[in-house]
Amino acid sequence: MDVLQIWEPSIPIVTGIGSDVCERFGGLVELLGTDLARARTARLGAFAAVREGKQSYVVAGPVGQPAVGQGPGRVVGGEQPAAPVHNLGMEFFCYHRDRPGSTALRRNLLEEHWAYMDRYAAKMIARGPTFAADGTTPSGSVHILDLPGPAAARAFAFDEPNYQAGAYRDVLLRRWRNLLGRTMWDFPGGRTGGNRHLVLGLGAGQAADLAAPHDRHDLIAYGPLLSDDGATWLGTAALVEASDPDEARAVLTPDRYADIEVHDWAFGGRPDAHLPR
Repeated sequence: MDVLQIWEPSIPIVTGIGSDVCERFGGLVELLGTDLARARTARLGAFAAVREGKQSYVVAGPVGQPAVGQGPGRVVGGEQPAAPVHNLGMEFFCYHRDRPGSTALRRNLLEEHWAYMDRYAAKMIARGPTFAADGTTPSGSVHILDLPGPAAARAFAFDEPNYQAGAYRDVLLRRWRNLLGRTMWDFPGGRTGGNRHLVLGLGAGQAADLAAPHDRHDLIAYGPLLSDDGATWLGTAALVEASDPDEARAVLTPDRYADIEVHDWAFGGRPDAHLPR
């Protein structure tokens, strides 16, 4: 097996072909197929293009897993030096939580909010509001997107019109990893229908749930919350379609988190938008 290219080499990359590799490395390997362009658009932060015989594959390995090889110029399962590193940006999870009594202010700033987000449309992986227990009162705003780095992520979070106007009480901003390799607009369930939830697992101790559950087809977005350098696991954030909060919460391993929050959530963005961003 020859390595063709490696991206983001500071993160361990596990390479190989087939289910035997998944078993060897705890199931935390995703085989994306033969299309390298697909891997680029999948927004996976660490992956390698490898060749076995006449076929080329793209193999992705989440952070924190054993690495066969690592770093520029190192070889993962082959004898050729790696190609130059390409900067694909980083993914971030941003959750602005509403200040009590800010609904009217948020409503007045809705067009400004949408106009601000229009600037990031091509970078969006998922977006949408959360709601209080009554199912109608907004309680926050979720955005998952690809940005150049932590400084750009902080600028995105703190320059947002609602934040600048005092509509939010706090912001949870973490680096994130897109384990599904897609955006919410690729979700088969569509924009409406069913009950959607934000599930936030706040980490405590050893990393957990580093691979998306293979037996759940109700995942809209799923990935770990990480430190800015991607080295420390801080939890998990998922968007899930589920009949109730308990079913949504079950997507995470309960005894591996200090706390698991579940919030009602809905697809966001301009309702009349012609493009799925």
